[in-house]
Amino acid sequence: VSPVNGLLWGYSAGGILVKKPGQVWKGTPVAAGTAGWFRIEASVSDAGGLDSTESIFRIDGTIATSGSELNMPSTAVVVGVDQEISSFVLTLPTA
Repeated sequence: VSPVNGLLWGYSAGGILVKKPGQVWKGTPVAAGTAGWFRIEASVSDAGGLDSTESIFRIDGTIATSGSELNMPSTAVVVGVDQEISSFVLTLPTA
């Protein structure tokens, strides 16, 4: 499936995957609260029917203002107010 408005990644080195420098990752929340966990899910073409199976690639991690895989300027989520991801670093096993 060809993702529309997909996330772009920078070059990886030593098993570390980072957000592409200069690309803005943001979204508009539909619920309020405190961000603390994220999930990235592979693009699928079945409109959600298969995304709960083990065959779909997904990554889970933590959210904070610093020191997590996904860092945001604030973890306070307000409905209708854009949330920007300032950095994203994921370390994958190399062996």
